[in-house]
Amino acid sequence: MSVRVAAACIALLAFGCGPKLDAAWAAAHLRAAATSASEGGGRPAVVPVWAASEEAAWGRVVRAQTEEPLDESRALTALFDEADGAAVEAWVGGPHAPLNDQVLLDALRFTRRARVPGAHVVFVSPVPPGEDLEAMLEERGVRWSHTLWTATPEDPAPGE
Repeated sequence: MSVRVAAACIALLAFGCGPKLDAAWAAAHLRAAATSASEGGGRPAVVPVWAASEEAAWGRVVRAQTEEPLDESRALTALFDEADGAAVEAWVGGPHAPLNDQVLLDALRFTRRARVPGAHVVFVSPVPPGEDLEAMLEERGVRWSHTLWTATPEDPAPGE
C-alpha cells in the first residue's frame, strides 16, 4: 500500500468515516448474534464486555481482581439471582478473552445461589473459556456454550 493510500485511510478514520468502536458497537454485535441464534425464542439477556484496547482490558481485569466486581459482573449476578432457578439465557462477551473470563467468573462467584441450574450462558469470545471459568460453570450447574467473537474493527455495528 502506498504512503498516500495509507494516509488517506488514516484521515478517513480520524474524521469518523469508520465505525465507532465503543461499548454500543460491541453490544450491537452481541445483540445481533443473540437474536439470530437464540434457542429460547424469547429475548436473551445481552451483556457486552468492552474495553477500548487490550491494555485497557487487562487494566479492567486487574481492577476486578483487586478492587470490586465490574458493572458487567454485577448485571449478570443480578440476572442469575432474579431468575431464582427459572430458565434464563444470557449472551456474554466481547473482543477481549481475559476480560470476558473475569466478568463471568465474578458473576458466578457473587451470586446468592450455590447453583444456577436454569441458566444457559452463551460465552462469546475469541477463545473458549479458561479452565477456571469452565470449572466454575460446571460447579454452578450452568449450561453453557461457546461462540467465537468474530466482529473486527472494520465491521460496522449491525443496523448501520
